[in-house]
Amino acid sequence: MRNFTTILFLLLTLIEANAQTLVEPTEQETQDITSAILGWGMMSSAGSTEQTQLQTFYRLSENPHGYAAEDVNALVDRLCGKKVTQTGRVNASDGADRIVNGVKIQTKYCKSASSTIKTSFDKHTGLYRYGNQLLEVPKDQYEEAVRLMKEKIKEGKVPGVTNPEDAKKLVKKGFVTYAQAAKIAKAGTVESVGFDLATGAVTSACTAGLSFAILFTNYCINGMDADQAALLAAKESGCTAGIVLLAHVGSQQFFRTKAADNIIKRIDKIADDLVKKLALTEKGRKAIEAVASFVSKSHLTGKKAMDVCRRLISSNIVTGTLVTGSAVGIEGYKVCAGKETLADGGTNVASGVAGTALGCAGAWGGTALGTAICPGVGTVLGFVCGIGAGYLGSWGTQELIGLVRNGDPSNDEAGEEIGNESNNQ
Repeated sequence: MRNFTTILFLLLTLIEANAQTLVEPTEQETQDITSAILGWGMMSSAGSTEQTQLQTFYRLSENPHGYAAEDVNALVDRLCGKKVTQTGRVNASDGADRIVNGVKIQTKYCKSASSTIKTSFDKHTGLYRYGNQLLEVPKDQYEEAVRLMKEKIKEGKVPGVTNPEDAKKLVKKGFVTYAQAAKIAKAGTVESVGFDLATGAVTSACTAGLSFAILFTNYCINGMDADQAALLAAKESGCTAGIVLLAHVGSQQFFRTKAADNIIKRIDKIADDLVKKLALTEKGRKAIEAVASFVSKSHLTGKKAMDVCRRLISSNIVTGTLVTGSAVGIEGYKVCAGKETLADGGTNVASGVAGTALGCAGAWGGTALGTAICPGVGTVLGFVCGIGAGYLGSWGTQELIGLVRNGDPSNDEAGEEIGNESNNQ
């Protein structure tokens, strides 16, 4: 929260300095700010995706429901305010899938309670495989799993446990059933869309909050009435958050589809080549490790850090494509409705895409560089500079296109004609 407040203060300071010569906020200035915030939203969406195993296992695994169960149970724990560390990705033999408030948990989701319990015991020794870890089972299998665990304890198959009643302490009820976990792993189901909405809710909420605070302050600085500024800022920030949420859900659904394999492989190849080229230099390698460690909230180096960054780039490409599609759709509607010319719509799309792309790349790059130089303060300053790059990218693209278009006399005539038509209506 302290970092968020500092980021907000610095961003508002930059906007205030830029707005001193303005009499009232312009639509283009709002778009410049929104584009930069969308870039941050894309960055956050990619970070949220990295907290799941969606890109790595949902589409490629023969049993994706197990990974989906790990993710949804971890998400519920996080939403309950618990400290969650997902450790299962390292694939350590019989290691915990996650640690919740210091408690190690092994998630096991099979079709039946008997299969779930059976696979939790060693094939050769017959002993419980997971030591001091709780065994998390499907919600609908809990009672039967406890009964079966009692039998195992009576048989002496659980080292260190002699009281059959302790089975309830050893077996943990999952938050979803086996069938729900299976549906979460598939694209196009109510459960999978609901899960994606939940993972994207925090990102979109933060996007809305940041967007509202910056826009509201900017409007007030430019002389707008506080009530009007609040209403307009709420409207714009709501639209921005909606775009981020829809793009997040769309990208998550896309990653689940087997039909998208070839596209995703090409995107991954582009991302992989980019990361490898960046890793050739010492500074590039440090930047990769800084970004990966920042996102995963643990110190990562080498191939693990490169894999995280590759997935982040792939996720941002997919999400960015969907954000661009949204921008094209919105501007296309305005053009068809006669609210702006085709040239104006194209300019808005170009400047919006530039601002979003630079905002996203700048946020990642600035955060990584700042963290590498001075964790904490450097992270905040780097992030602010990155968002500022998005703002300047959108503004600069608009200005550049404006200079080119000013050489075409028909531009002013077309704009004047549309303006006159709107006034006549």
